[in-house]
Amino acid sequence: MSKVVCIAGLFLEGSGARRACLIAFSRASFGSCDCVGVVKLDLEVLVAKKESGTVRMRAIGRMDTLVTKNNIKCDLGQLPVAPRFDEKAEAYWRTARIQREVAVWLSEWLERDVGALSCMELGAGPGVFTRYLVDAGFRTVIATDLSDEMVALGRRTVPESQWKVVDAWTVDAPRVDRLYSSSLLQWAGNPVEILRRWRLLLPEGGRLLCSLFVEGSMREFVSVCPELCAFPWMAAAKVVEDMEQAGFRVERSDEMERVERYPCSVDALRSLHAIGAVRNRRFGPVPLRAMLKRVDEANADIGQVPLTWRSLRVEAMAR
Repeated sequence: MSKVVCIAGLFLEGSGARRACLIAFSRASFGSCDCVGVVKLDLEVLVAKKESGTVRMRAIGRMDTLVTKNNIKCDLGQLPVAPRFDEKAEAYWRTARIQREVAVWLSEWLERDVGALSCMELGAGPGVFTRYLVDAGFRTVIATDLSDEMVALGRRTVPESQWKVVDAWTVDAPRVDRLYSSSLLQWAGNPVEILRRWRLLLPEGGRLLCSLFVEGSMREFVSVCPELCAFPWMAAAKVVEDMEQAGFRVERSDEMERVERYPCSVDALRSLHAIGAVRNRRFGPVPLRAMLKRVDEANADIGQVPLTWRSLRVEAMAR
């Protein structure tokens, strides 16, 4: 096995504009092409090669551990996988019902008289919440997303905003007066570090308003099959604590719970696939069927499968 230098949190673009979490660089050489990265995509390890200036990916099989340059073992299972939003932009726009409800709920806390202010939205997707920022009358609205497809769709749905491809976890941009994110921060592997980076985008006295899904979400699935989620849902109190630690003063927070209902667990899972919120190959077909059967049996008395989403909205000031 090649020894590698672990560098977490970066992203590569592969065939079909799919994104993957870049977890390591390797100095190994494969054939006539230099290996420029080892990546994890949907729990499968691939090799990224640079051929004529283009990064391409090739599957080399699954691996549980990589050995770093300093012989430190790197457990692939502990590293986050990028959500599959890049290939789900159109479906997300059509089916993201709960995200639309959360965006409406978050917009209730937007300030008035913002005509002299600039703002940026991180993880804007196709512009579900961006529309409310534009309608609020900000002098400048900058909407960003990691996905090229989401940004392209956002330019069509909310053309009044400036759209940019930006990684919310590594963003480095000029300061704005207000910072927003809707249904994004639950994906953060290290929220304190990311919130500190977000703090740098604001002047002292600038404001952050965001929403995210928190502990209690998808509990109908999690209670039956805890391993379904690739990451633990954060508790609302922990989010507030992290914001304070990152240099914000939390001024108010609130929680909301919404329940979607489906005829069966398969339909509920399809809804998650439609918005790109699940990982491929998380389960093989046999354990997946067994898990879905347990979910259906647990809800047999009501004849449908509920899917709970618990959201937190927080407004904070940069100290």
